[in-house]
Amino acid sequence: MLRNIAFVISLMLFVVSGWCQNSDNVTFTISPPPAGYPIFTPGSRDFSIGVNYTSISIPYSYVKYDIENNVPVEKIIHKDLKIKGGVVTGSYKVDYERFSVNHAGGLAVLSGNLNNMLIMSLIYRINGLAQVINNDWLSIFLFGNAGIDFSLNDSKINIPQYLPLSDPINDEVTVSVSSLISSFSGGLQMNLNAGNFIISPYGIYSYSAGNYNSSTKSSMSFDYPSSEGQIQGFGSIVFGFDILYKPAGIALSSMVQSSKDYDLVNISLRKNLGFF
Repeated sequence: MLRNIAFVISLMLFVVSGWCQNSDNVTFTISPPPAGYPIFTPGSRDFSIGVNYTSISIPYSYVKYDIENNVPVEKIIHKDLKIKGGVVTGSYKVDYERFSVNHAGGLAVLSGNLNNMLIMSLIYRINGLAQVINNDWLSIFLFGNAGIDFSLNDSKINIPQYLPLSDPINDEVTVSVSSLISSFSGGLQMNLNAGNFIISPYGIYSYSAGNYNSSTKSSMSFDYPSSEGQIQGFGSIVFGFDILYKPAGIALSSMVQSSKDYDLVNISLRKNLGFF
């Protein structure tokens, strides 16, 4: 179960960051551009905010214990794990000539349909951005960033226990898993001016790895083992594009991906709050 939880956490973290990773594969998607829509005004600063809706469906198997004739019977349940929730993000950018530094962060809250699963995550990225070409219709940027994602996941399962002179009863156990994932990425983005719109194709390579640890809490004072482990490093290449409506400074993006490991839908709305 812990391996499944670790996979859910790592997948969800990259979804809310705007870059859905499919290990060691090349993917294409419509999603927020990693460098945003920067305007380089030396010494200026700007803010932007965004909200995401995310829905993930993952094939999932887990052990369920039923008590039959006073004997616990182990059953393997195969059922899709469906995780839905929202993310609030914000970014702060400082310009230096044709170079800028961008700080971005977010808070995600998602829930699953199995085992009362609840996931909360904090995301932080620092991004360096260099403008290599700029004219009236085209801007090209090179970028690199580093990030940290911290996640907490709680779920509940029932484990049958025997008590003296009593029938077996179910002990409700809370499984808590925390994870810390670091990531590094780099790539290229183009912003194409098309009237009231900016079209942003991009390509990015990202590598991530981390660790997790788990603990259990019994509702009946039983002791259960804890565990910890590594989230194996994985890399991916993502190509994508996005469209911004310039008069309102608003971009609406969607992401739909399907594989043998998961199905994902992500909708993102972002707004630039202006410069100062």
